[in-house]
Amino acid sequence: MKKIKKSIIGRKVSIDVSALYSKYGETLSNSFVKVTKSDDETYYDLKTKRHGTVCMDGETCIINDQDDKLVYLTEVDSDVTFSLTIEEFLFAAILCSAKQ
Repeated sequence: MKKIKKSIIGRKVSIDVSALYSKYGETLSNSFVKVTKSDDETYYDLKTKRHGTVCMDGETCIINDQDDKLVYLTEVDSDVTFSLTIEEFLFAAILCSAKQ
């Protein structure tokens, strides 16, 4: 089983929602990707049934915790926690620089 290092708990990551959509389609383990097309732009939003949009493509999130299966994150401008499986997280998370 893959795990993230406990030392990155509290660090910021950017979530590549479009990459999640490319690999997994609309349905993820605990959320789904809503794709919206407008003129020449395509937008990817990570949503949950309970909270609606929890993270838009490329937004910065804080890693709150993890257990054996999930990584818990909060988008920096929100107080809503959401989760990705460890596999989804390792695929889509880009660690932000330590100075952020």
